[in-house]
Amino acid sequence: MKITRRITAGAAALALPALMLASSPAVANSSEAAQSGSWLAGELNSGLLVGAWGPDRGLSADALMTLEVLNVESSAANAIGDALAADPQAYISGEAFGDTGSTYAGATGKLTTVLALNGRGITNVSGVNLVERLESVIVTEGPETGRGKDVSTWGDYSNGVGQAWVTRGLSIADSELADEAANYLLGKQCADGGFPVNLNAETCTSGHDATAYAIAAIIEARSSGALNTTTANSAINSAAASLKNAQNADGSLGADDGINSNSTGLSSWALRLSGETAAADKAVTWLRTVYAKSGSALNTEAGAIAFNPAAFTAATTGGVIDGASREQWTRATAQAAIAWAGASDPEPEPEPEPTPEVAAPGTVVAGANFNITGSGFAPGESVLIDLSLDGSGGGMSAGAFKFATLATVTANGSGAVAHAAVAPSVPGNYTLSLIAESGTAATPIVVTAPPAGPETDTDTEAADDDAEAADELDRTDGTASSGVIAAGAVLALIGGALALVAVRRRTV
Repeated sequence: MKITRRITAGAAALALPALMLASSPAVANSSEAAQSGSWLAGELNSGLLVGAWGPDRGLSADALMTLEVLNVESSAANAIGDALAADPQAYISGEAFGDTGSTYAGATGKLTTVLALNGRGITNVSGVNLVERLESVIVTEGPETGRGKDVSTWGDYSNGVGQAWVTRGLSIADSELADEAANYLLGKQCADGGFPVNLNAETCTSGHDATAYAIAAIIEARSSGALNTTTANSAINSAAASLKNAQNADGSLGADDGINSNSTGLSSWALRLSGETAAADKAVTWLRTVYAKSGSALNTEAGAIAFNPAAFTAATTGGVIDGASREQWTRATAQAAIAWAGASDPEPEPEPEPTPEVAAPGTVVAGANFNITGSGFAPGESVLIDLSLDGSGGGMSAGAFKFATLATVTANGSGAVAHAAVAPSVPGNYTLSLIAESGTAATPIVVTAPPAGPETDTDTEAADDDAEAADELDRTDGTASSGVIAAGAVLALIGGALALVAVRRRTV
């Protein structure tokens, strides 16, 4: 079987050189990778992440894989490797708790995988041959051939996620049982392409995490030759399609407990491994909504990833990840941060388009000079300066004043304009508009009538002359009246005498 496996591995490498191994990204990671790695490194205590019940070796193994895939914080990764390798029994069995002779399949496969990724030997880890221990839990006959099952007095709790780790571990070790484990895993693939968590359920129900881990395991099995290229690629494509179909419009994925960063991050990583870059990027975009960024309210926790939006909001509001929720953040980051592998940095937010603005006095006197300035226009574009009367005024219709162009000016290199204008002679409420292709800015202007000015010396003298003339006229009127009366009396006597003579002539 080894010979066949080697040949198949070579064919796979030639057929699909673009697909990366599950243990290393094909392209540079996003800048978040280093920050998340640094945050995880800061959470280590004697080389292990700590949970509610003390050192959590399973979670620490997750963190080790993430650091190795991201290729960051090598010192922290080695510290985790040292701590895990120092006492493998503490993770792969329950000997310390009375479960004598026990070996847990999923844990053994996981430890084998992550220590190998860390560059360590896996056949003698503090006296334990992990490959032999892993092979010892594989079913070798019957309908469950290839399944890794727990050997424990407490029963078998093996599941789909554990089977993916078993397959990866055996494939990395180039074990004779790797193909059996890989084929058992493929035989559990659901109709929708996903993989189940519960391997014993009558109805196959896909789990996002189980599917993501299965994709990584199948890629590893293909690389080692445990699976042929055609079979492996078909399974990978179907599994990736199931993740894409389950993905929400915003890129997130979730399970019974709602959308979460663990499922979204792992799915993003698996989708990228499968060549589904667009879907992977979409998941990364959502992941950034629950990521503590530098310079944000959670600046001191930069790199951490919240389990879900509610946890992120709670921490952001308080400005700190409190002790009660810190374990959840640690668990989420250890798994979700793997999504930064091969992801690009987010596109910088575009600079907001400038908004045209206008500044001018709110009130001007009719006929007075005033200045108009504007900003936010495109450099070099033409700007029409319009002053229009609102409604009618001065006994004229509004139409006579609409679109009254004061000037057309050119915006300078900064997008600013300036114009010295003369206020209309007709008082009223006006609208000043600066109109250009990039937009329009407007502001109201009230044009008031000129106020009555103070009297001048010339005006006073004229008023005095007028008063003197009026007095003289009054005095002249009084004197003339007597003369006129006298003259009128004389003329009346003469007229009467002439009339008497004429009468007498007619009588004679």
